[in-house]
Amino acid sequence: MRNLVLTSAVLGLLLSTSVAADCRLYGVQDGGLNDTQFFSVDMDSLEVQTLGEVYAGYDVEGLAIHPNSNAVFASAGDKGAMAGMLYQLNTEDGSLTEVGASGFNELDSLAFDPSGQLWGWADGAGLVTLNQTSTGDASPQASLVIPAADLIVQDMTWSQDGHDLYLVSGQDLLRFNTETVTTHLVCSLPAEVEALETYNADTLLFSMHNDASGQIKALLLTEDGCEMLDDDSITTGFDDVEGIALAVEACQPEPEPEPEEPVQLPEEGGVVSLQGNMGCVDENYAAIQFNLNLNVFADTHQFTGNGFAQDYDTSDLYFTLTGWYDANMQINATMSIYNYWLGMWILVRTDYIDGQFDATGHLYDLTQTLFTPGIEGCDAYVNFYLQ
Repeated sequence: MRNLVLTSAVLGLLLSTSVAADCRLYGVQDGGLNDTQFFSVDMDSLEVQTLGEVYAGYDVEGLAIHPNSNAVFASAGDKGAMAGMLYQLNTEDGSLTEVGASGFNELDSLAFDPSGQLWGWADGAGLVTLNQTSTGDASPQASLVIPAADLIVQDMTWSQDGHDLYLVSGQDLLRFNTETVTTHLVCSLPAEVEALETYNADTLLFSMHNDASGQIKALLLTEDGCEMLDDDSITTGFDDVEGIALAVEACQPEPEPEPEEPVQLPEEGGVVSLQGNMGCVDENYAAIQFNLNLNVFADTHQFTGNGFAQDYDTSDLYFTLTGWYDANMQINATMSIYNYWLGMWILVRTDYIDGQFDATGHLYDLTQTLFTPGIEGCDAYVNFYLQ
C-alpha cells in the first residue's frame, strides 16, 4: 500500500520546507439546514482557521479556487434566500461578494479546469460554465453545456491535466465523459460524499456527509479503481463539509535548480584556469587572491602552472604551482610565491567537493619579511575553483 502522509512534515508534492503564504485549503461547513461557515487550513502547519461569521440561511454548497489567481468562488443551493447565487469569497476575512445569479435554482458544485474556466453542476439541469465576473445586467452567470438532468451530483473536480472530470453521486465516485455524456464508476466510498477536490495527479481529497471524525480524507486512484488512504487525513473539526478548494499551484514548491556539472581536472590533459585565495588560518595578514593557468598531464596525473596574485597591501605577486593528483581528486601540491621582497611556499593536502578545492597546509616566509620576527610561518588555507 502506498502512503501519502498528510502532516506538516510532508504533504506529497504540495509541501516543501517552505511553502507560499497562500498555500491553503478552503472549505465550507453546512450548519443545520442552510447555515454556512467558511474555514481555511494552512497546508504547512495544518492549522484550521474559521473565516468570518456564520452566514445564516445562505446554503453555500460549492467551492472552487482559480488555478492561477487563487480567487475563490462559492455557489448556493436551493435552501437559502439567494438560490443558485455565485459569490466570490474574500479569503482574508471571509466576506462574500455577489457575482450574480447563475440562472439555475441549485448550483451544488463548482470546479476550475486547468485553463481557468469555471464549471458548475446545476441540479436538475447538468454541467454548466460560469462567468467569473458580473454580467452587469439581469442575464445569468451560467450557461448549460451538457444536459444531464437525471444525474444527481454532490461535487466534482477536474483532474490535474484537465482530461477527466470526476463526480461524486451519493457514495459513488464517477468519471464523466463530456463527449459521450456517460459516466464510469471508479469506486464506491463508505458513505455519501459531499466535497471533492484534486490533490495531485493520482490522489483526490474528499469529505463525507455528517462525518463525526471531522476529517478530510485522501483517495488514491489506481488502475483497478481507488484505494482509501485511511491513515492520511486533515482534521478540520467540521462534520458536514459541503465543498473544498485547494490552491494547488500556490502549494507547489519552487523547482530545484538543475545542478551544475562541476569543473574537474581534464581527463585528457590540457590547460585549465584556476582562481582562489589563501592565507593564514589565525591571522589577517598573508591573505592573497590569485589567478593562474594550469597545465595538466593526464598520463602522469601531474600539473604545473604559473600566474599572478595580489596580497593584503595590493602588491603584485608571481607564483608557480606544481604537484600531482589521484583518481579521487586528492591533490598534493607545492606553491612557490615570490617577488622582489617575498619568497614563501606551502605544502597542501586538498579535498575536492562540488567543484571546490579546500586545502590545508603550512605557509613559510623564506625572507622573514611577512611575519613577526621569530615566526617562520603559519597554518594556512587555500580555496580555489577551476574555471
